[in-house]
Amino acid sequence: MPISSTLLELLRCPKTGQKLILKEGDDGEILVTEDGSITYRVDDDFPIMVDEEESTAD
Repeated sequence: MPISSTLLELLRCPKTGQKLILKEGDDGEILVTEDGSITYRVDDDFPIMVDEEESTAD
C-alpha cells in the first residue's frame, strides 16, 4: 500500500519543517523537500526520515 495522501499532507521534513513531495527515484519512491534540498528514502511504503549519523546512540 503506497503512502496515503492524508499521511503525505501531515509529513514534514524533521530538519527544515518543509512539506514533502513523493517522487519516483532510481531505486523506488523517495520523499523530497519542497525546495529539493533533502531527500528521504521510502522502504516498503514506510518513509525513513532518521538521519543515520545523528541516530547512533553511545
